[in-house]
Amino acid sequence: MKFGSSGSCLETLGDGKNFGLHHCDDGNTRDGDGCSSLGTVEPDYVCTGGYPYSKDNCTYVLTELIEVIPNKHNDVILKFSRPVIIRNGTLT
Repeated sequence: MKFGSSGSCLETLGDGKNFGLHHCDDGNTRDGDGCSSLGTVEPDYVCTGGYPYSKDNCTYVLTELIEVIPNKHNDVILKFSRPVIIRNGTLT
């Protein structure tokens, strides 16, 4: 942890110490491993365990299609293992 010119705390990303100023710190500044270089949790990942004395561990969480239910109006209801968003034809 560093202190800025105004005396406020500045967290050092990539050092594996999460003081809570960012969503995650997994001990590096690589993107694509669950915790981005900006300290945000990346899509489809869950990061836990980050404290001032320990880094976050990020795990990929697979979204599964659990059930497809057609109804009498010819609509199809899809049930997933976790909440999803469909925007502009893209499932997230």
